[in-house]
Amino acid sequence: MVKKRCVLYFCGFDPSGPAHYHRLYREQAALQSKVSGATINVGARQNLAKEISKWDIQYASGNESVHTDYHFMRWDDVVRQHWKPSGVQVAWQTLTANAEYISNGALWAMFRLAWPPSIAIFSPAVLLVFLLLFAPILSLKISHELHWIAGLGFFGSMLVLAWLAEENSICNG
Repeated sequence: MVKKRCVLYFCGFDPSGPAHYHRLYREQAALQSKVSGATINVGARQNLAKEISKWDIQYASGNESVHTDYHFMRWDDVVRQHWKPSGVQVAWQTLTANAEYISNGALWAMFRLAWPPSIAIFSPAVLLVFLLLFAPILSLKISHELHWIAGLGFFGSMLVLAWLAEENSICNG
């Protein structure tokens, strides 16, 4: 069994920094501890350099233990420079980028090379188009079947939910 390991973590295109990921790791370790019965201690976060944060993790279960040096390799500052400030701008950028991928054939080339990541790249755009097309249609259907107020209420609630998602989004920092 592994007794000591070093993890170098490079997050995806995410503006959340090491404080967010350290808190998340600590919370999830506590939940995992309850489920597995193992002892998982997540140490304090330290800044080793401008680009590197680190924390230690001690795992113990029965007679086995593992010490992990967890290094968070920062690039969230670069991501924030390119991150759109609102969810609407992120949605627009997602749709236009995917339209470009389709028009120049890049999406189909990605599907041929590796379809699972291609689905992950393309699915947000598909979901956005689905919501933009079918929320009004569903609202009209509800208003026709039930009453126009119910349809209006449904459409209004969709707008409120979109606004709440925008207000509580990590896109806003």
